[in-house]
Amino acid sequence: MTEHTSDHSDEQLQPVAGLLAFVLPGLGHAYLGQVRRGIFIAAGILGLFFGGILVAGLDAVDSGLYFANRIRAFQNKPPHVAEGGDAIWFAGQMFVGPVAFAVDAVHQYGFKIREPLTAGPDGAIKFRPPLPDEARDSNTGQTAGRAPGNVPSYRRAMARVGEVGTLACMLAGLLNLIAIIDASWHRPRVRRTAGGGA
Repeated sequence: MTEHTSDHSDEQLQPVAGLLAFVLPGLGHAYLGQVRRGIFIAAGILGLFFGGILVAGLDAVDSGLYFANRIRAFQNKPPHVAEGGDAIWFAGQMFVGPVAFAVDAVHQYGFKIREPLTAGPDGAIKFRPPLPDEARDSNTGQTAGRAPGNVPSYRRAMARVGEVGTLACMLAGLLNLIAIIDASWHRPRVRRTAGGGA
């Protein structure tokens, strides 16, 4: 038996599959019954995304608090200031879905140094990467002295290494965007017998 793909007239819009493909790479195709294809998509996209993080560290995914500040503006709260963000790169990375947003949130709120802004509006905080000789207090997020056990929360990757990691994470997002479109506009597959009958 051979597998034959039907013509374009059989294409169907599958918004649920597209949404699931955004939630987790490959999940949309698994929902459509293409489990093996979904597994390959998930392995390729997530492997590329986390491979970029492995190369460059958490610094490869940095929205610069862009989306967090949009939420704060909606709540009438002053925006936070982010140093060294890559919102343009994150615009591509975000198509990996909640995984990308979770990694970005961990990076921003779990590893960056927080500094209250004395010159800015009340409640505004500056988020920045730690310096090479600077430790971070895990409770407050502010700078901690270099006492025994206090080490930098992370070190930024060197320029070229950081670029490669950031690019890999963005390519993963753009590849998943293609997978989202493919899952959303599904063309059913029909089986034909070796003799050509349906």
